[in-house]
Amino acid sequence: MDVTADTNGAIITKIIFDRPLAFMPTGFMLVSPSRLYFDVPGVDSLVEKRGGLTGQGVLRDIQMAKAENRTRLVMNLHEVATHETRIDGNALLITLTSSIRSTRNGPSQPLIARPN
Repeated sequence: MDVTADTNGAIITKIIFDRPLAFMPTGFMLVSPSRLYFDVPGVDSLVEKRGGLTGQGVLRDIQMAKAENRTRLVMNLHEVATHETRIDGNALLITLTSSIRSTRNGPSQPLIARPN
């Protein structure tokens, strides 16, 4: 598993599985708490152990676990974000983009309109 930040601030997560995915898994966004999860049937994650990875940007952390005939990926977020997925061979790439402006000194803050 690899997490990188794009030049536009998007967070790209790459998860490698034991074989190519048969179809694009559907992500489900939860609002409170903010998290995105995927159930990926029929494959095993190549992450060495059950557990997670600390994230960056809008991504707080990632947890993965094998359950029955699927792998569950949970992306805990600092805030709700939009996401795009794509398959590249045995890898699932998930791009997260914050819908709220981030600040350097702390958690993201909403944009506030100020009168001129």
